[in-house]
Amino acid sequence: MANANTTSSKNGFFDVTKVMGDFRVPGIDIEAAVSSQRKNIEALTQANQLAVEGVQALMRRQVEMIDQRLAGVPVHLKFGEAYDPKSDKWTTLAPIPEVRNGFGGGSVGANAYFAGGAIGCGGAPTSDGLFVFALP
Repeated sequence: MANANTTSSKNGFFDVTKVMGDFRVPGIDIEAAVSSQRKNIEALTQANQLAVEGVQALMRRQVEMIDQRLAGVPVHLKFGEAYDPKSDKWTTLAPIPEVRNGFGGGSVGANAYFAGGAIGCGGAPTSDGLFVFALP
């Protein structure tokens, strides 16, 4: 019967030679067969690691290219716009006094109201400020 105590090899798979140690088949060298497959698995693991490293390098380069293209563009837009569905046109509003992210907004009558939100991105402090813009 096979030995129930298996040990992990360096590639994370259990060691088949330990499990198959008690089995003897005439004319078949179990150790040679397992060794051959172990080499295949190690080669496949190395190839996958190289592929992952290649994808990571590609992603880093794409981020660099995007950063280069956006170098001249401000991080945030300093103006608001209003859309009029009747005329299908956008109108530029007054400049926005500070960056806001995740704020609430709505309109009542001829005014647009924007309240709260974070002052920036990525865990920035929140604001209890209220912006009021006159709509065109």
